[in-house]
Amino acid sequence: MKKLILTLVAITVTSVASFAQVVFTAGYTHDIFTASVKETGFQEKVPGNGAFLKGAYQFPIARNTFLEGGLRLDYVGVKGSRILTEYKETWLYAGIPLMVSAKAPVGSELNIGFSVGPTLNIGLLSEEQVYVNGQKTGDPLNKFDYDGISRFDILVGANLYLELFNQFRINVGYDLGTFNTSKESNLKRRFSRLNIGLSYVLF
Repeated sequence: MKKLILTLVAITVTSVASFAQVVFTAGYTHDIFTASVKETGFQEKVPGNGAFLKGAYQFPIARNTFLEGGLRLDYVGVKGSRILTEYKETWLYAGIPLMVSAKAPVGSELNIGFSVGPTLNIGLLSEEQVYVNGQKTGDPLNKFDYDGISRFDILVGANLYLELFNQFRINVGYDLGTFNTSKESNLKRRFSRLNIGLSYVLF
């Protein structure tokens, strides 16, 4: 019986692996950090630019339709200025996506596809360094503690891609945060990002 169970498990794993896809993606991300004061309606949008890496496992659930899970890492830098000062911020995020993906052929060795779904976004690092006249003032500030920003958000996103030779993909995607990540009662913070990336389908 034990040998039979192990044989069935091996056959199942082999069958799944023969149809599943492992996809690695690297690209550019343009983030927008939006802060709004609830009482006055004042709003500030601060842009950030960076890079991301993503590894995903796409499990087939129907013809040319997949359930996708994986891990994404984002590194983003922000530069800005206030009265008499300048600042630089460094953000590091880990994302755990759960997406539904589908694709269809549009030509010889050419497919078009999309994916939609949520991503659990987890803040790993957020530091701000303040400068006066080009000189550092003090140690970097932890924005999660200093500015009362939550480390967790649920992003809802969509991604469109072109797939060449069933192996290379050009991606464009957008994610919008659904949580108010501010812990302050009079402040509302939202997060969004635009992504452009290149993917390689391992198998």
